[in-house]
Amino acid sequence: MKSVAQEIIQIGKLIYDKGYNAGKDGNISVRLDNDHIMITASGALLGFLTIDDLIIVNNNGDPVDETTKKPSSEIILHTEIYKERPDINAVIHAHAPYSITLSMLDIDTEHHLYSTAAGPIPITETALPSCSDSWEKIQPFVKKRSKAILKRHGLVAWGKDLMTTFVKLEETEHFAKSLVHAFAVKKIEPISQEIQDKLFIIWGIK
Repeated sequence: MKSVAQEIIQIGKLIYDKGYNAGKDGNISVRLDNDHIMITASGALLGFLTIDDLIIVNNNGDPVDETTKKPSSEIILHTEIYKERPDINAVIHAHAPYSITLSMLDIDTEHHLYSTAAGPIPITETALPSCSDSWEKIQPFVKKRSKAILKRHGLVAWGKDLMTTFVKLEETEHFAKSLVHAFAVKKIEPISQEIQDKLFIIWGIK
């Protein structure tokens, strides 16, 4: 049976290999129990993680053991999502290129949907990195959604476990890629409000 650390290392490499992240960007966390979270260290390379790049913190983001490394600079984003959603046990933040590109095009993603398990992808206001701004911008979507794009910043997904969360991230980047490619050919007409409402009901948004 894989340990939590091994799973984070594997998913980090998968995110990197698929081109959803580059360099020192991005961060991953898993809730260990009611009081502890394992999160990637600040500046860690998601594609090349080792056990030394993983830090255990409390619910306030403070390391529980002595370490020379600091938890990810987006620690507030992770801890606040866990506080908001007791049912959530994993969070991934990646600087996925198509999601970032989509967020810069000012496309209404809520009305440019297709019938996919990904569901609607909200885009927040512009979020500054490495501070509470990411959490403040994404907070309105956390209760009823499972992913969102931080405008001009990156993609965040949250789920019941790490693999579920990775799948949500992958679905979102695939959605963004499809939409960016479609708009590169021509302007795409949005779906009607009636169809959107029906899809939202299917997805449990309304």
